[in-house]
Amino acid sequence: MGDVDIIKEYSNLYEGDQNSSKEYLYKRISLYRKIVSIIEDLGINSILDIGCSYGLLVEEANAKGIDAWGLDLPIKKLQEFHSKLPLSKGKFIYGQVEDDSVIRQLVGKKFQGITLLDTLRNLKNTKNILKLEAQFIIIKEVSNNFYIRRKRRKAGIDFQLYSPYDYLKIFPEYSVLRIYSSKFLFHIEKPNFLCLKLMNLLPTYTIVLKRKN
Repeated sequence: MGDVDIIKEYSNLYEGDQNSSKEYLYKRISLYRKIVSIIEDLGINSILDIGCSYGLLVEEANAKGIDAWGLDLPIKKLQEFHSKLPLSKGKFIYGQVEDDSVIRQLVGKKFQGITLLDTLRNLKNTKNILKLEAQFIIIKEVSNNFYIRRKRRKAGIDFQLYSPYDYLKIFPEYSVLRIYSSKFLFHIEKPNFLCLKLMNLLPTYTIVLKRKN
């Protein structure tokens, strides 16, 4: 990914403190590179980033030779930015994953992996994700614990939060392959139920789900 050009274009989207937007961007790029390294380690050759925003994860993955696509709302600002990404131009689909017409466009592509980075909390319905039958689902989310809920209420922020063990019910066709701590300081392979409970004490986590055979 050409970081300098991307930062320039990304910063132009913001008004006010450009340094703040650049700092945020550097953090996101660091996250995307870590996620792409996980994708490579799992041997995933095609992914769909649901809620791809400005498509930087998609661009980073395509730079690594992964067939990466993005899905987000048809927002003009996003579409204009996507058109400037040299490796990912034309690899974005616009709409809501809850929309059956969007799913019909996606099913035929047979993505091996799906990423949901800070996205699942905004979805009203996750059933259509199962229709894609991806082998892996990689999710980064905020933990659903008392401290986080209280902090969100004080800030006037209200959205659905999930605990790591919630995915056993949300995605019953999948098992938990890995779970990563906040900032990827460590990860646990095939965590048991108690481990998933304990990981909820952390502020954030990244979890890898694998489709059951």
